[in-house]
Amino acid sequence: MEPAVKILLVLISMGCLIWPFLPQKKGQAQAADPQDASKHKFLQQKELTYAALKELDFDYNMGKLSEEDYRLLTQQYKQKAAGILQSIDQLEKSAAKGQASA
Repeated sequence: MEPAVKILLVLISMGCLIWPFLPQKKGQAQAADPQDASKHKFLQQKELTYAALKELDFDYNMGKLSEEDYRLLTQQYKQKAAGILQSIDQLEKSAAKGQASA
């Protein structure tokens, strides 16, 4: 077999192996189920909020935050987290209802 054909076959094989790991374009992500996209967005927000709470704890324990600021910010982030969790629950309930009626 020609060396050029061998190289072409190797490149095509590598492309097929790597393709699933490449990041999706925005248009492709929007083509998926909108409910899944919303849930993914809320899960990301939940993780970011939990990380912020951990950071607040760390900063407070290191003496970087006053007790008043710590309590205020912690309360705000906990309320935000509760709202996110409620949104996730609502999405899961509506998805379950949709599957049950299908």
